[in-house]
Amino acid sequence: MTGPAFEFGEFRLEPELRRLSRDGQPVALTPKAFDTLVALVEWRDRVAGKTELLQRLWPEHVVEENNLTQQIFTLRKALGDGPEGARFIATVPRYGYRFVADVRVVEAGVLEGPPAVEAAAPLAGRWRRLVLWGALLAVLAAGAGYWLGRRGAAAPRRVMLAVLPFENLDGSSEDEYVADGLTEEILTVLGRLNPERLGVIARTSVMAYKGQRKGVGEISRELSVGYVLEGTVRRAGGRLRVTAQLIEVAGQTHVWAEAYERELSDLVQVEEGIARSIGQRLSIELLPRSAAPLGAPGVAAHTAYLKGLYFWNKRDAAHLTRAVELFDEAIALEPSYARAHAGRAAASAALASSADALPVAEARAQAEASARRGLELEPELPEGHAALAVVRCRFDWNWPECERELRLALAADPNYATGHHWLGELLVERGRFAQGQAELREAHALDPLSPPIHANLGVAYMYARDDDQALASFAQALEIDPSFLLAHRARGLTLLRMGRTEEALASLRRAREIDPRSAHAGADLGYALARSGRANEARAILQELERMSHERPVSAYDFAVVQAGLGENQAALAQLEQAYADRATGVRWLKVEPIFDPLRGEPRFQELLRRVGLPD
Repeated sequence: MTGPAFEFGEFRLEPELRRLSRDGQPVALTPKAFDTLVALVEWRDRVAGKTELLQRLWPEHVVEENNLTQQIFTLRKALGDGPEGARFIATVPRYGYRFVADVRVVEAGVLEGPPAVEAAAPLAGRWRRLVLWGALLAVLAAGAGYWLGRRGAAAPRRVMLAVLPFENLDGSSEDEYVADGLTEEILTVLGRLNPERLGVIARTSVMAYKGQRKGVGEISRELSVGYVLEGTVRRAGGRLRVTAQLIEVAGQTHVWAEAYERELSDLVQVEEGIARSIGQRLSIELLPRSAAPLGAPGVAAHTAYLKGLYFWNKRDAAHLTRAVELFDEAIALEPSYARAHAGRAAASAALASSADALPVAEARAQAEASARRGLELEPELPEGHAALAVVRCRFDWNWPECERELRLALAADPNYATGHHWLGELLVERGRFAQGQAELREAHALDPLSPPIHANLGVAYMYARDDDQALASFAQALEIDPSFLLAHRARGLTLLRMGRTEEALASLRRAREIDPRSAHAGADLGYALARSGRANEARAILQELERMSHERPVSAYDFAVVQAGLGENQAALAQLEQAYADRATGVRWLKVEPIFDPLRGEPRFQELLRRVGLPD
């Protein structure tokens, strides 16, 4: 006999059999995704908070929220849910998820057949690979000889590599962050190998696989990589034991494996040794010593830094504020932690430019001071040059200096996805669409599960008036994070220009639900209401923005957006001039923003473009 089963729509869920079927046919799910579905169905009468889901799914570990996001993404894909319309799983912004389909409980039955989803033992996949190792020795030798023999090739194919999160064998939350820190540092080391030969997937994408048991073949398909590096970490007193193995996906071949045992103080040497071994196996020369790995910070400071990166990637006001707090915590623990200073710079800038939550002058001062401090500590720090570029671009409108700093960042680390992302954004702002899209596609190749990169690639297509491509990119961003604000906003504006008005308004209203305090989201909705003939509702948005401006920063640029939609061109121009005087960061998009197309023939608008340094 088995416990009860649950039926919803065309699906049947049998928890004790660990089986999900659609119309009688099995549906493949990873063990963690299956457990997530069981939890949501069991808690269907209420909202399942993110914290309690994390505690139920990873009871012995402290893991990042993006692990849960990845499980929800996997489930939605398996169940056929779109990123917005939720037949089965609805997102409750800032809190959690709810299973919304009608569920019928079926009484216990007889156990029949093997389960369709088995909760694999933690080391099962690793033992299987060890068995394969002996069987594939011939392939190993041929593969190694092939790569070593390519040293003199004139135009070698670029190899793409994913460094999976190292597995913490001890299980304690403190050691979990040692494992995360090691993963982060190895990514930094490998990113400084020869970029013409090796591309390394960014941290944002690989950390989505933390705690999962996906096979390397599936990971390879999702990340478009030919090689996977995986490993384990175990700490015993003051010593650290690390094992790592490099797998060529095409033949499931173990190219290389190594074990290291070092004092914790020698963590950098462990990382460098792994990087050198991989480089030798792939016949890639290390860069000069000036590009050596950064010094390893202490565990507590690095933990705060890693958490700060996670919140920074969310790009909304609440998460960015938390990111600043965590970067400050890392700096307080280790004042010489250069990357924490650079992270603080980027988060401070985003609070003004992405989340309209910090006055421009204050954000600029904080961002520049933090970026400069990071570069004082580590002059070639890619994150430091990129953070300084943000100041030059978003606040100073110094386009040559912005581009120079971004290219310095990419010279130091050509596999730095954020550097390609921001360079692509800069090129699009200047109307260099093809070059900008190429940089953003490179960022996507290095960080394929990053919602900000997907969304900004969509924005690049939107500004180039390639609406179908734009919508595809926004859909990809929303598949990964259904609550990603920029994707909803830009998707709505794209749909509006395509004449799909009701879909556009639905997307823009969803953006406001996600962050009711976002003046940018309010302005976009006001513009769409005005363009769809609902002038009174648009004016109500203007009044709301005015009330909001007494409580928090609201850019004159946002007022101009709504007034442009209402056809009040002179009022919109006056607001844009005020936005210029206030150094509002939205002004950097004036050259390419379709909202202001009706103003382009106005001498005042042309003068604004000239003063910003972006003439038509």
